[in-house]
This record gives sequence, C-alpha cells and structure tokens, in this order.
Amino acid sequence: MVRQADSLMNKTLRNKKLADKAITPLLEEWGKPSELRDLIKNLQDSNQFSKALEASSWFCDQKAHNHFPEDYADRLDLTEKVFGLKEAVKFFETSIPENMKGFSVYSTLLNSYTRSHQNLDKAEAIFEKMRELGFLTKLSPFRSMISLYSVLGKLVEIDIF
Repeated sequence: MVRQADSLMNKTLRNKKLADKAITPLLEEWGKPSELRDLIKNLQDSNQFSKALEASSWFCDQKAHNHFPEDYADRLDLTEKVFGLKEAVKFFETSIPENMKGFSVYSTLLNSYTRSHQNLDKAEAIFEKMRELGFLTKLSPFRSMISLYSVLGKLVEIDIF
C-alpha cells in the first residue's frame, strides 16, 4: 500500500505542472477503500492538505463505498485546514449525513472551534451537544475545552472539569 501511495504521489508531484493538477482522475484507478484512506492519511501527514481534501471529497462522494464517520471527520478537518472554520462548519451543517455525525465528527468540529480561540460559545455548544449524545466518554473533548479555557484565561471553567 505504501508503494501504491508513493506511486500515485510521484505521478502527481513528479514535476511542477503535475503538482498543480487535480488528482481525481488518478483516484479512479485506485484500489480498495482502505487504500484510499491510507493515501488520504499519507497526504495529510506530508502536509498536502489540498490534495488530501480533493481525495477525501472524491472518496466521500462515491456511493459505491461504505463510509464511516471517520471519513467525514477527516474531510471536515481538511476543509477547515484548507478553507477555514466557516467552510468547515458549513460542510458539517449541510453535507455530512446525520447517521455519520458520530463521536469523531463532533470531536473534529470541537477541535476546529477550540483551535480558533475565538468561538468559546460555539465550542461550549458543541461540547454540550456531545454530552447530550453521550459522546463524552473519552478525554479528548475535555482536553480540548480545558486547552481553550486556559488560552482564554478562564481558569474558573477549568476547575469545573
């Protein structure tokens, strides 16, 4: 799989002309969904967020594949990294099917809000929604909120946790 991912990346990035072109046509000849997920992860790990978002978008739009909430969480994260928080929220609200809005999607949205350091009310609203949905069984949402409260100097809120 690593060789296949390297091969696709090399085809795409071999020279400056190809680096600026879409990778979608190359994805059509790609293999299994697990290999596409690995490719997207490899592109993310190499900070090629635009290419990773393109691959993730293409993959999520394929009706022939079974998708998981993590696929949409990755696309949400990439949307925020490439286009910003506003577009990520728009993607969350309009494009993610309700049955795919699991822990990973909400956690990714919460992380997007907490990274921005400007949306305390919205981060708190997502955290409360996660509580309502029973998604606060892991530490990561608490860590995200504690980090945001710390950055904003709201130490009283940290004591509540």
